[in-house]
Amino acid sequence: MASYFFSSPRVYFGDGALTALNSLINKKVAIVTDEFMVTSGKVAYLTEQMPQATVSVYGKVRPDPDTDILQEGAAQFKAFRPQVIIALGGGSSLDAAKGIKVTLEDHYQRTDSRQYDIELIAIPTTSGSGSEVTSYAIISDPQNGRKYPLVSQALVPDTAILDPQLVLSVPRHIAVDTGMDVLTHAIEALVSTGANDFSDALAEKAIALTWQHLPQIYEDDKDVAARTHMHNASCMAGMAFNSAGLGLVHGMAHAIGGMLHIPHGKINAMLLPLVTEFNAAHASPETTRRYCLCAQIMGIATADPQDMISQLVERLRQLNQQFGIPCSLKELGTDLAAYETMRPLLTQAVLADGCTASNPCTPCAQSIDLLLSCIAETGEYRAPKFAVPVGISNRHVHLCREDMDVLFGYDSTLTRLKAVKQPGQFAAEETVTLRTPKGDIPNVRVLGPLRSVTQIEISVADSFALGVKAPVRMSGDLENSPGVELVGPKGQVSKPHGTIVAWRHIHISPQEAEHHGLRDGMEIDLQAQGQRAGILSHVLVRVSADAVPELHIDVEEANGLGLRNGDLLFRTGKVTHP
Repeated sequence: MASYFFSSPRVYFGDGALTALNSLINKKVAIVTDEFMVTSGKVAYLTEQMPQATVSVYGKVRPDPDTDILQEGAAQFKAFRPQVIIALGGGSSLDAAKGIKVTLEDHYQRTDSRQYDIELIAIPTTSGSGSEVTSYAIISDPQNGRKYPLVSQALVPDTAILDPQLVLSVPRHIAVDTGMDVLTHAIEALVSTGANDFSDALAEKAIALTWQHLPQIYEDDKDVAARTHMHNASCMAGMAFNSAGLGLVHGMAHAIGGMLHIPHGKINAMLLPLVTEFNAAHASPETTRRYCLCAQIMGIATADPQDMISQLVERLRQLNQQFGIPCSLKELGTDLAAYETMRPLLTQAVLADGCTASNPCTPCAQSIDLLLSCIAETGEYRAPKFAVPVGISNRHVHLCREDMDVLFGYDSTLTRLKAVKQPGQFAAEETVTLRTPKGDIPNVRVLGPLRSVTQIEISVADSFALGVKAPVRMSGDLENSPGVELVGPKGQVSKPHGTIVAWRHIHISPQEAEHHGLRDGMEIDLQAQGQRAGILSHVLVRVSADAVPELHIDVEEANGLGLRNGDLLFRTGKVTHP
């Protein structure tokens, strides 16, 4: 089975692209559009291109079309029985036409008891939605103030016609809003979990075209060449996200824009730098690489990936500022008191949105709530300050069943002395002696429960006392480590390997890790406060189900920084290794 699927309609583009309609000879053609397209003469201009077609026009599409529009448009065309539907207009008209098409097809199939396929031709008059080549349609629910992205292969147009003459009259402020929608489509497709070689090629080109030509349109909205490139970029970005999917920007934009009635491109532009910061804080190495690629396309050149992404976010904010797009809902003039009452519904809507599912990191409700606060006030992401309590670990031993039998008697069990912080683990009453030719260390505590392999954890000073060179390792990494003899009340065991100095690390649950932008295997720096303040570098993050947040260091490290059990260390913000 193929991992990915990529398809696109026939695309006619450039000056004179509308002449493709000449082929509609003796066809019944329904045009779905808005009132402005009718009164401005655009519909008449369209019908001139197909003189031998019979035409019926539905010109009542409103912004954010709802199911009433779909039913009304379908009702007008039922008796007409169109063979072709032409969608003419912005994203709302294109989405409405898709909905009317499938509504009619369903009606005819039920009444005629046979399949009835209607050809769909999409002619966008704005450069933004990319709907002319996608399987998406955004339909509104005015009662609940929600926008729902519908996704079906049946919604993909058969033909897209990109004629730059149709977008020249779009006002500058609308052109930049829709243009930022293009940039959002392309960036989200590039970092999406569904990104693939085909979508990458289109997304990268769409980013490059938008970054170069959208500012030109803002400076001169009659620049035909810039308009043409942006029209093509919109289509490319649509192809990219139709294959790869989108992300959290759109998941939040559908919810916030639907409930607060903010133009889709504008709220996308406001959210794009914020969500980029959020995703970067939770990024895998591959996602980091993709954001850096995006930055490179925009002309950002620096060796440090984190600096590159920071500059990318700053460039996005500068572009919004240049276009007069607010950075926050507060700056937009939103009633924040009313907004606060919507937060529970907004969070639910974002998590349920299909676009959120392909975001490069999976957000939880807590993260969405934080982002809703950020976009309300400043538009900047501020990760929660991460503090972790210290758990000081003295030398100890983990035993396997076989060694337990030798040291404490056959089928013996560990006697629980006290629980330790991590669930299911405990310090046992049982102790052993560590012995080497150089000397002994008695009364070394055994920790339970039993493991599959025996492991001895000591300090650097203990290594000198025993005359062994114990490496600094993570638990379980015992290859080529030295051995010692374990002596118990019932016998002794000579271990050829298994002695390590534990690598400093934190335990944390998946939920807490996601909230604080941490991933399993990453290394961070932690700041210790107090008289002997200092920084612990290369602290490894270990994410596991049900883990309790805790920093594990040995006695020597704790003494060096004057730390006691339960003291808090704070993340410095530096990622040593992503």
